[in-house]
Amino acid sequence: MPEGIQVFDESGNIVLDTNDRLTRYLGFHQPTTPNGAIDIPQFGDPGNRRPWYTLLRIGAPEIGNLALYENPTIIIQGSTLTWYSRGTAGGDARHCLIIWGDF
Repeated sequence: MPEGIQVFDESGNIVLDTNDRLTRYLGFHQPTTPNGAIDIPQFGDPGNRRPWYTLLRIGAPEIGNLALYENPTIIIQGSTLTWYSRGTAGGDARHCLIIWGDF
């Protein structure tokens, strides 16, 4: 018998089942290069799980340097998370944390 928590609404419908699917935080990385990639072994064999990522900005842009703070493009293929800078004035991923997990 599975262990977990089930929460029901007034009509008896399940609104949360911890045996079903919850978000899981797996790690973070602060890029030191404008473009790059890292291997995340948990993404290589996801089973039913799907990877996710989010970006956390670090620092505040200086006036006139807003292009330096454009978000990088992130691609997940298999167990590899890749980032590409897209700033038109040399902006890069070094101004953010990449945070990832799965659900």
